[in-house]
Amino acid sequence: MAKVSFTNLKLKPNTNTSEVIYNDQKIEVLNYLPIEDKLDLIQITLQKSQAEDGSFDPILIEAYFNLNIVYLYTNINFTEKQREDEMKLYNLLEGNGLLDEIIAAIPADEYNALVEYLNDTIEN
Repeated sequence: MAKVSFTNLKLKPNTNTSEVIYNDQKIEVLNYLPIEDKLDLIQITLQKSQAEDGSFDPILIEAYFNLNIVYLYTNINFTEKQREDEMKLYNLLEGNGLLDEIIAAIPADEYNALVEYLNDTIEN
């Protein structure tokens, strides 16, 4: 079998995006998040969702997982003041349907992999 030089493959980072139009605003949603950012997403979600006894609150997991998806996959900028009350922010995104639109713009295999990583990490 002939060897192929990795350099000759000319691979580039995947920076493809999908668009979500919400209230006449164009929101860009990454189709792929680098693995180190996926790791951060999972770790931050679990850190913020862990109770003192080491268990995880499923409601907080839901909220922080989805907030971190918005933070890392979209071009939406939030002020420090807006991020102070993340539950309020989550409720605004979820209650107005924007969260569902963002998640729908992420390729299914990418989103499903994130959910699997989260669940596997919780189990371990």
